[in-house]
Amino acid sequence: MVNYITGNDSNNVLNGTNNRDRLYGYGGSDSLIGYGGNDALFGGSGSDFLLGGDGIDWLQGGTGSSSTNDRDILDGGRDTWTDYYVLGNQTSSYYTGSGYATLRNFNPAYDYIVVADNFSTARITLSLGQISGSSAADTLIRMNGDLVGVVEDVNIANMSLSVNFIRSNRVNQAIWT
Repeated sequence: MVNYITGNDSNNVLNGTNNRDRLYGYGGSDSLIGYGGNDALFGGSGSDFLLGGDGIDWLQGGTGSSSTNDRDILDGGRDTWTDYYVLGNQTSSYYTGSGYATLRNFNPAYDYIVVADNFSTARITLSLGQISGSSAADTLIRMNGDLVGVVEDVNIANMSLSVNFIRSNRVNQAIWT
């Protein structure tokens, strides 16, 4: 059984349970916390904070249309479960212009970054920078030149386009239903 918890266009704080949850923040700057279980968190438009917690989590801060100014924080938690940090859907990136997602507690050994189905590794570039977190290096993700993600405190040397990136149509979403 899945618990459905929904917000509205205001700034919402939504808390899941220790079971499977689907949290929907919709508009506004929302905070969504999944806690335990395999959770799917959808921030919607606005600058959102998503914390998956224990379990296999789907963290999607953006909406189906590109967000030009949204700055989301996607945090899978400190567990050792596989988490999916979502930066795009079937056709496009969720972040353009000055908008991007900060990916916290991303572990290249078992977490994935979900990108648009039509992506090619030629359109994605990784570089080293320091934008978020501690003084450790961050991995900056650009699609078609736009900064779309910052993998906090993870050095580019530990990342791989062929291992850590997956197209959205290749994810078994039955995990969260």
